Amino acid sequence: MSRETRKTRDGRYVLRPGEYERKGQKGFIYKWRDDTGRQCSVSALMLKELRDKKEQVQKDRLDGLKRTRQRKTLNDYFEIWKKQKRQRQVSVIFL
Repeated sequence: MSRETRKTRDGRYVLRPGEYERKGQKGFIYKWRDDTGRQCSVSALMLKELRDKKEQVQKDRLDGLKRTRQRKTLNDYFEIWKKQKRQRQVSVIFL
């Protein structure tokens, strides 16, 4: 069974899974569910800009960052630092 391709209202662009065109407004929106099952979204006026934001969201999810309100907390930065430190096996010497 083949998937039906979705296009924008004017038929110029093919929308990928999770991408939607805003109704009654200009722009596009990308929706996904986080690890807790809560629905999250990012929006942009241009489709290329939305896809750049989508790539950043996917990269952040792989890094373990939470995208609530699109702000990184100090704890998020600490978790990134811990993961990178473990991966690099950096030893810290305290005097």
